[in-house]
Amino acid sequence: MMDWCPGQILLKRGNGHIELGLNYPFLSGDETLHLNNFEIDLYFFSPNTLKDQGRWQQRDRFFENVKNHLRLHTPTVELEFIYQFEKTLEYLGLGVQLAKREALLKDVIYEGKLFTNRIIQQLKQTKDLAFKEREALLESLYQYLHQFRQEIVHPLHGDSSAHSTVVKHIAWCDEYLSYYWQYFGLKAHLEKESYWRHILESERSYTRRHYKDYDVVHKRQDRLRFLQRASMLKKFISEILYVDVVRIKKDKFYKNMAAAVAAALAASFNFFAQYESRFNQGDHDYGIKFFIMLMIAVAVYVFKDRIKDISKEYFNQKMKGKLPDFKSEIWFDFYGNQKERKQVALQTETLRTLAKEDVSDEVYYVWKKARQKAKGSLLGHDKVLHYNKQIALYPINRVGKWALKDVVRFDLRDFYRHLDTPQKSMSFLDEDEGRVELDGPKTYNLDLVLKMSLQRQGIKTIKFQTYRLEMDQTGLSKVVPSLDLNAFRYTLEDFCLN
Repeated sequence: MMDWCPGQILLKRGNGHIELGLNYPFLSGDETLHLNNFEIDLYFFSPNTLKDQGRWQQRDRFFENVKNHLRLHTPTVELEFIYQFEKTLEYLGLGVQLAKREALLKDVIYEGKLFTNRIIQQLKQTKDLAFKEREALLESLYQYLHQFRQEIVHPLHGDSSAHSTVVKHIAWCDEYLSYYWQYFGLKAHLEKESYWRHILESERSYTRRHYKDYDVVHKRQDRLRFLQRASMLKKFISEILYVDVVRIKKDKFYKNMAAAVAAALAASFNFFAQYESRFNQGDHDYGIKFFIMLMIAVAVYVFKDRIKDISKEYFNQKMKGKLPDFKSEIWFDFYGNQKERKQVALQTETLRTLAKEDVSDEVYYVWKKARQKAKGSLLGHDKVLHYNKQIALYPINRVGKWALKDVVRFDLRDFYRHLDTPQKSMSFLDEDEGRVELDGPKTYNLDLVLKMSLQRQGIKTIKFQTYRLEMDQTGLSKVVPSLDLNAFRYTLEDFCLN
């Protein structure tokens, strides 16, 4: 089975973000009769010296600071299947039959983007190959790029009846492939060999002739524009792999249920009051009983709506407290021969603030073990923020190893902007200079415990990873794995994290 992810999966991104990257593999073959259920639990252990965590403990604010980026990983295909342009060649052969061409627009763009992604995917995998095998693969991939330009890009540019959207999108694929080939070649030091140096120079000349010429070496403004364009082209190429996340509002059903219960309580109160009044309407007792019934009638009139509103709010909160904060359906548009829109997963996200006694024994034990690795560690924490994410993958019945790539980015700025003054004055005694005054940064550590679980066919496999986030008022300075990754590993035959 495809791995969730390699090695350390929680990384520092800039001075204010951490990023969690995971791959959720879909099952294939006979396994598609079962679901893959993945669960992520991330525990934020705040030190007890920091009572004010800003607005991180507020649920709405927390989710504003969490961004999920989901897309599909297409399976790696054999080299001979990379170049697939059946619909595009059909489009080129239709000539001026505009109606038929219009029906093929999305397929042509899809084939161009898919080809680009597969070339890049193959280039990334060449780093693990032996020298001769690597050289042969690079040569084949470059021949495919040349074929793409001769059979697809140039004919589209010369086709006056081709739709402008198709011409533009295929040109963007070609432009990004040229940029990426140059980037890859230089990172792999291909310029040291005369053959590949000639190819890299040819690619540079090609982009100058057919696309904008950026003088990135001598002009800072051109360098900034090029980086922006390359980033936008990368997102454009990856669009075909983005999934559609449709959030299901949990309030709709439960608000109505809570309102129904509240209305029933109000109606019951009103009924008993009226029943009592009618039952005794034959009696003309104007004494104490009359005044009691009068008070009940006034109470019914005044409090009926209040009872309804208060009870509705109470039951609504009770019902919502048992549910995830967000529940989302994940859909993907498959193209090609098996064209369809299909729900591929169901995702839930939940945030809870836990007191010490509410943290499970295994999580608390792992956290304590991780803290003991730090020399001179002082155990202690305030409330624990618990972020839970569950993803159930549905069978997709597609050939090859598909996966759902999940990148979760946490913005920590709401946390560290409330820290104390970043500099602290200290005095030291030096044997030669006597008393020495120094200013040092005031830093804090935030402990994270990451629990990853996979459940399939009644078998649950679990792994823990722990991290220490070092930060001061200027931002996040370092993310340090604080525990041996193999220290707390359960059954991992089906759940491998390398």
